[in-house]
Amino acid sequence: MNTTAIFINVFAFGCLIFAIIKDRAKTKQALTVALKSFFRILPSVLIIIIFIGLLLGFIPQSQISKIVGEQAGFGGNTYVASIYPVDKKDFRLNPYRFFGVNGA
Repeated sequence: MNTTAIFINVFAFGCLIFAIIKDRAKTKQALTVALKSFFRILPSVLIIIIFIGLLLGFIPQSQISKIVGEQAGFGGNTYVASIYPVDKKDFRLNPYRFFGVNGA
């Protein structure tokens, strides 16, 4: 691990310890919400990781760079811009879903 990753992990752990000291109940509630949210998006993340792995495994890098790389030009950028919102639709933050507001 590089120093930046170590710093970020130590900082996050320090903030967690501070939150536990300040209010244990709220911290437990926040961690529960975070864990539930993590498990809700986990299938989507795994599908994306598997898709990218298969893409990199079966399609040569030269072909990928022709479609979406520097050689693709405006058409490649347009293609990626049209695919990205469809791919990321499950990652939109919906506060009603995560925090149970209005019975959702």
